[in-house]
Amino acid sequence: MIDTDVRLTRLDSMFADLARKVRPQDVFVFFIAGHGKTVDGRYYFIPQDFRYDGEHSIVERGISQEKLQAWFATIKAKKSVLMFDTCESGSLTNEQVATRGLERVASLERLTRAMGRTVLSASSDDNPALEGYRGHGVFAYALLDALERGDANGNGFVEVTELAGFIDAEVPEISFKAFNFRQVPQMKIIGSNFPLAKPTAVLATTTDDRLPISRKPTHVVIVPASVRENSGGTGAVTEQLTPGAQVVVMEGADGWVLIARDGRKLGYVEEKTLARLQ
Repeated sequence: MIDTDVRLTRLDSMFADLARKVRPQDVFVFFIAGHGKTVDGRYYFIPQDFRYDGEHSIVERGISQEKLQAWFATIKAKKSVLMFDTCESGSLTNEQVATRGLERVASLERLTRAMGRTVLSASSDDNPALEGYRGHGVFAYALLDALERGDANGNGFVEVTELAGFIDAEVPEISFKAFNFRQVPQMKIIGSNFPLAKPTAVLATTTDDRLPISRKPTHVVIVPASVRENSGGTGAVTEQLTPGAQVVVMEGADGWVLIARDGRKLGYVEEKTLARLQ
């Protein structure tokens, strides 16, 4: 459901339909993106037809965590993951509340306990969930990337714990490199681990990444190495590599090489910090 469909009446109808269709043996995945707000420790989602006329309007016309809980209670699936790509939306009122981040953590904790389901959230503080990264929010981009690269144990499935671990690692790094701000996701895993999907490429490649990058390492780091944005030792240091780390060398010139790892470009390091794998 997108845009004008995201209204209370339409959501009521959609969940009623899901309640009839979803079976206990199914896996239920819920993803929501938009504006969220915490008022007195309670989480509210702001629907598309919301109109702000004071702080009271959030409580009166927002979709409360109690409403969300009631909807989720109708879903019979024993295995569920709920994902919230929302922030507290200070842009609605242009107000800053010092304790808002703490309130949001507390409200999400209560939401998780009440629903008894795994919850992944885009951010844990009073800053917005960042948007505008390669056509997605940072959290959404990391989530979609995890569906391709998140199978850490190599068993052919992306599992709940692998998805959470991938998002936990990638969101702070992506946000810092792209926006110079470290967005920290929050997560609470309830119940046993289970597979969500087979690894599937869903992100469109950019013009800079038209060709696939090999995942088979070609070199090993032999001394501490600083990864830089640009060749020749210029640009910011984006990562520090320790001896023993294995990478793929893509190209090189003048003593510097472009390296990648896990199918993703990292940046440039001095060639003398690497040794070719036999």
